[in-house]
Amino acid sequence: MSFPRRLLSDGEEVVAELRHHWVSLGWPLVAMICALALVAGVAIVFSNVPLWLGDAQLALLLIVAAWLAVRWARRSATSIVLTDRRLLVRTGVFGRKGTAIRLDQITGVSYHQTMVQRMIGSGRVLVETAGDSAGATFYNVRRPAAVQNLVTEQTALQHEVNAGQRFGSSYAPQQAVYQQ
Repeated sequence: MSFPRRLLSDGEEVVAELRHHWVSLGWPLVAMICALALVAGVAIVFSNVPLWLGDAQLALLLIVAAWLAVRWARRSATSIVLTDRRLLVRTGVFGRKGTAIRLDQITGVSYHQTMVQRMIGSGRVLVETAGDSAGATFYNVRRPAAVQNLVTEQTALQHEVNAGQRFGSSYAPQQAVYQQ
């Protein structure tokens, strides 16, 4: 699902739309793989599966599929968008929650990856902000080091633009473009 352009301010440009890594599906994905393996194993072992066992397997598959579908919908309904002015986060399937962090309020960006996360290319990105807000933490982000660099670059560019506006300069820095 693409970020709605109508939510951008006049002249604001999207630099990157970030999506969660597939690992964000987590335990529901593992449960679905195990449930499918169980059903296949029972079908191989028993030539004639009792009706009650077939019904139990079907119920198990439906429950696990519903759990996976809910997690997939939540993942699909979450968007993290970096623009040339803000970091925007929208979440929610039925209700929506939106957060905007102005780039000039960001004081630091860091990331954390375990060894397993490094192997699969996921991690956590922490954005620190000035003022009353505590910042934001984004889990299961694809390529967190690249995201950290991109947010840091855009923050620096925004600080340069703000400094140029304060001192009457017409400085307009170039934007970096990020593909994910």
